[in-house]
Amino acid sequence: MTSSPAYPGASSAKPPLHDTVGELPLDVLRRAIESHGDGICITDAELTWPGPRIVYVNEAFTRITGYSRRAVIGRTPRLLQGPLTDRDVVGEVRAALLAGRRFEGETINYRSDGSPFVMRWSIDPSTDKGATTHYVAFQRDVTAETQLQRQRRALRGLNSAAVDLLGQADAGIPAALELIREAVETFALAGDVVCHAGSGGDVVVAPRDGAISTSRRSRTSRGAHVVHTGDAAVIRAPFGVTPGGIEIRGLDSAGAGLIELDLLDDLARAADAVLRAIADLDLRQREALAVQRVLLPPGDLAIPGYDIASRYVPSARSVHAGGDWYDAVATEWGVRLCVGDVVGKGMLAAAGMGLVRSHLRAQLAAGAPLASVMVEADAFCREEGVGASALVVDVWRESGQVAIASCGHPPPIVVDAKGARTLDAVPAPPLGAFQTPGPAPVPTHGRLTAGEVLVLYTDAAIDDRISGGDGIQRLTRHLAGVHPDVDACTAAVVELTAGARTDDLAVLALSIAG
Repeated sequence: MTSSPAYPGASSAKPPLHDTVGELPLDVLRRAIESHGDGICITDAELTWPGPRIVYVNEAFTRITGYSRRAVIGRTPRLLQGPLTDRDVVGEVRAALLAGRRFEGETINYRSDGSPFVMRWSIDPSTDKGATTHYVAFQRDVTAETQLQRQRRALRGLNSAAVDLLGQADAGIPAALELIREAVETFALAGDVVCHAGSGGDVVVAPRDGAISTSRRSRTSRGAHVVHTGDAAVIRAPFGVTPGGIEIRGLDSAGAGLIELDLLDDLARAADAVLRAIADLDLRQREALAVQRVLLPPGDLAIPGYDIASRYVPSARSVHAGGDWYDAVATEWGVRLCVGDVVGKGMLAAAGMGLVRSHLRAQLAAGAPLASVMVEADAFCREEGVGASALVVDVWRESGQVAIASCGHPPPIVVDAKGARTLDAVPAPPLGAFQTPGPAPVPTHGRLTAGEVLVLYTDAAIDDRISGGDGIQRLTRHLAGVHPDVDACTAAVVELTAGARTDDLAVLALSIAG
């Protein structure tokens, strides 16, 4: 303290001081305040502009802010505020002090050289006989601590969301980029976040677009760097293995200093791992689907006298070839249909599916009765060590008569203009289920008339985890509202399970041509 006025209009007379405060000598109290690690700023209690005015700051305050005592005594603490200072927090400070309450908070303030930093502070009213005479603020620079906390929060969010993303049917690079952008926004203290992938920047996700010309690189890390163009700045962090990277735009040169480049690099590497996992999953899924398509008949099955539609859809994020199949075999009197599902996943299940489908197709083409077809298939599956469910249906073209044989497979559904119904089938055990021959299925009969659609499907369409335990009834109710058309019916089955399939799905729909 000097004998000169602390600010214009202040008295130059020293207030009377006692030698002790309670049992503590006054010089000890002064040394404690001066040596305190947090910045301490004491102001008067005048909150109306240009107040409050600073009457005391300690050494830590000058070290944190860069302002000398002479530069701040008599001035308002608002001199620390700037463009990135959160005005809502400033409003909260004023409201708390007006109400006589203690305030704790955090915002971005500015040093004397214009560089921003994150300040955490608390303000306590100092009262005398019930009236507030001063405010005492304890201040701390928490920029590095805040960046680390925000990076950890961003990494947790990125990892958690990535797990969810990898389980979604529509997951892809654009969805992953949006996830990464949201995580980096959690980390960044300022600026607009942009993420792009591909050497040509062909995929861009950003709230604000626009190129920023490169003039010079001022700060570098393992990969992240700051590029300045006049007073503007952009931070760029390449992903690493994946072409592309993260950009933080809309910064001024001072604001760029708030971003810790090493921490941003860590985020970029974590984002790279997510992008590579998504790309690898997409590749493996495409390979599995290619294998499945080779083993299945073409989607445009054409048999004279019938309209036929078929669909095969892999599970939401399947990376393995599946065991589901469908088939249709023309005969002199009509058509023989088949759908089934081999137990298991991966190439072994796909190979087993190819064997069972080929065997059944040969038996159906030879004209063997349905019961004999299933008995032979059961023996074949036991010999090959394969387990499968299967449903075979004969449909006569002229009479519309239908014969059904099932081995552990759900019944077909008939859709017409009035609704939908199941065609009962007496199921025998699944193919290859026992070491010895199981009982032969007993075919059941029905009729298909003009304008009706026969729908065959695999278990994914009636998954109890989706339906809550009444899968066949749920599917039947769903098809009851569908136009009786083979394409509409197959699409409706796929739609019902979209986004929730945990298994592959095969659908085959047939109607007698009018």
